[in-house]
Amino acid sequence: MASILFSLAVSGKVKVPDFGEVGSENVQQYLNNFFAVTGSEELVDKTQKDRVSVLLLEIMKKILVSGSEKKFQLLQFIMKEIDGGHLLFNSIDPGIQSIAKKYKLTGDIEDFDGDFLYISSANISDANVNSDLVMSVTKRSTIESKDITTELNLQFSNVSKTNFDVFRNYIKVYLPENVEILETSDNFIDHTIGKEYNKSYVDGLVNVNPGSITDIKIKYNVPLSNFDAGKYRLLIQKQPGAVSQKYSLSLGAYEKDVDLDTNKIVEFDL
Repeated sequence: MASILFSLAVSGKVKVPDFGEVGSENVQQYLNNFFAVTGSEELVDKTQKDRVSVLLLEIMKKILVSGSEKKFQLLQFIMKEIDGGHLLFNSIDPGIQSIAKKYKLTGDIEDFDGDFLYISSANISDANVNSDLVMSVTKRSTIESKDITTELNLQFSNVSKTNFDVFRNYIKVYLPENVEILETSDNFIDHTIGKEYNKSYVDGLVNVNPGSITDIKIKYNVPLSNFDAGKYRLLIQKQPGAVSQKYSLSLGAYEKDVDLDTNKIVEFDL
């Protein structure tokens, strides 16, 4: 939605077949039918889904026949969206897809030597929207004899002022493959532990009552052998499409706050 609003701000109003003019003041009305049928495979609903493609086509056509300033604005926005993981590439051509993956434009889970953290969050509520839930992360680590022990806290706040349903969320936390999971909090519903994509993961369900906060805790060990040359290195991979989230990190006396608006590498001396 944010991408479409910005594109309309650059292009100005556009004319869409079978609808009329679309601008920032009525784009929500235009897209309502699309949001209502998201996930449906019915043929009549697929026609509604085409509305987004039609709108984007008209926006691009108008910008491409405009002056260089508007084209430059759009290019800057596209680069920012790619950097933030909001635009991903998926091609049926293996060669093109391989290039996109090389430059980390596909959203694949990355290989990394050191510590790793990627939190995937999916709204499975019937009535809530993603903006109803705000997540912040605290990662507190200490150096032990052979491991770095981490207490990870995921805090979920249900901030909706109009929706009084329980927000239900599916969470999957990816960690280094050789991690040892020590504890998970009891309110991490039906959680499981497994391995995929050369990573270990913990996944489960989180319920957040209206106007309340739910904390999910995971404690784990990462072997010190993961780190070379006396340097702790952590890659925090951002979930594609997610808004910026606040991470508070510490390792012993070292502390750092991160706004995760793109993938971030954090380093501390061991």
